[in-house]
Amino acid sequence: MLVELHRERFFQVTSFFEGKIYYIPAMTVLNGEYPGRVFVDNVHRPTTVVVIAINRWVYIEGTIPMELEGRLLFNMERILAFVGEDIDRFEVYASNKKEWEKEFLVPHRRYHAKKHYESTYTLDKQEFYQMKSKLAAKDNLSIHIERFPLLPKKYAVSAYSHYLQKTKIGARIKKGKNTVTICKNNGFEYENYFFIDVDTFQEEDRGKGYASIAATLVIEYELERGLEPLWETTNHNEASHRLAMKLGFKKEVSYPVYTFYKKESKDKENE
Repeated sequence: MLVELHRERFFQVTSFFEGKIYYIPAMTVLNGEYPGRVFVDNVHRPTTVVVIAINRWVYIEGTIPMELEGRLLFNMERILAFVGEDIDRFEVYASNKKEWEKEFLVPHRRYHAKKHYESTYTLDKQEFYQMKSKLAAKDNLSIHIERFPLLPKKYAVSAYSHYLQKTKIGARIKKGKNTVTICKNNGFEYENYFFIDVDTFQEEDRGKGYASIAATLVIEYELERGLEPLWETTNHNEASHRLAMKLGFKKEVSYPVYTFYKKESKDKENE
């Protein structure tokens, strides 16, 4: 059974996630810069470590002890419910070990499981500044640099409410009164790296260069602070890949992500 590791013991498990840029979110939790909780198979000599980044994702590393084989997903569902996270659909980030695939992709009574690959990209600053010099301003846009809260307001009454005071820089692009694009540092920041999020909300506004403008502002702002941006996307998201390449990002590493849908929720979606 997985048990919670108290914060003063987080140092015991940092070695499981160090040195891999796609685990920076887990490291941010372990360093107390992002809200989350940690569960292990053994508090004294952990071999399996599960890091839950609140309102985001689950990260797992280590090896599966014999007593957890075939029961790991049940344990994760239990702790997600205990933490108050969504158990109808969740994602687990893992290294490319066969034991995770064997554990997660066997038929489940309660869940549909899918495996896909995601990639993290690092920035070629020379290409970024060359792109920036050619970036044309767009008419009828208003651009706002602002601070965005680390967590959504739904956590105002929770054990994580003090994290609402933490903010990260971002750019908001508006046409008239309507926000069309937001780009921001998403709070996963460790050593000199940070992850960038960008979203253009309406289909008709995509492909018009708004995301490039917003991302350029955020990237340049954080570069001046000495932070290196990281871009993450699923391998099948061609639009995100093209935008990353346009901004000067290069694919660095790919890794598996397991998505779990509770069967009754997935079946309702398909009705």
